Amino acid sequence: MSYGQTPVQHQPRSKLSKTHFLSHKPLSDSEEEDDPRERVPTLSLGQCDGPTPWKEVLHRFESCSEANYWSKKTMTVQLKFCLVGAAGAIVHRNPHSSKWDYRRLVDELEIAYGPSSDHAAAVAVELRQRIRKPGEALHAFRDDIYGKVTVAYGDRAEIEQELIAVEVFTNGLGDGEVVQKLLEQRPATLARAYEIAHTYEPTRKAASYVTSAMQPGARNLGERRPRAAMVWAKDKNEAITKAASVANP
Repeated sequence: MSYGQTPVQHQPRSKLSKTHFLSHKPLSDSEEEDDPRERVPTLSLGQCDGPTPWKEVLHRFESCSEANYWSKKTMTVQLKFCLVGAAGAIVHRNPHSSKWDYRRLVDELEIAYGPSSDHAAAVAVELRQRIRKPGEALHAFRDDIYGKVTVAYGDRAEIEQELIAVEVFTNGLGDGEVVQKLLEQRPATLARAYEIAHTYEPTRKAASYVTSAMQPGARNLGERRPRAAMVWAKDKNEAITKAASVANP
């Protein structure tokens, strides 16, 4: 509004239009062109390159499309262009993909990255061989297992996924004392298994350090160091005395 002009009186929106705006229903292609609601996205999409769990990608994408009031046509376009790498090749290198609707696109990605795919089978094999790397943070080890279980066993019940994750976590720790603690407490979730290991591991390391410091060999070594220093100092003083006596006969 510029100065000198009569202010425009805005009419309040009717209750019906407000209700219509808040209730999400994907627009049909015919409604899309005339509806003013589709604007610059209020939520931005990330990229999907394949390794990210497919169910996670789909859930995030559909939540974003719902918040942005996208039509099925817009959803198809947006999903195509957030696919990169190996996932993008499924669409961008297929000459027939231009005719795919949203449902077909999702089905093709499900075949490539869903729980029944070769990709999921390969991740399952990798998961069973997963061992914690030297120096790897405990939380990083846990997070990697979470992601791989979601990819390989996304079609299993949540409780079954948790049991698999706990088993892999326990077998891959490589610390007998911490593993024994987990076997005794039998955690039902990976979060609980991590909590036990995270609590016990620093305590065990501290106890191991104190125990090693109290070993007879370690104590004798500490006692020998001052003695060696005294002998060296005595020899040095004798050498200085002899040199002085030679210089002053």
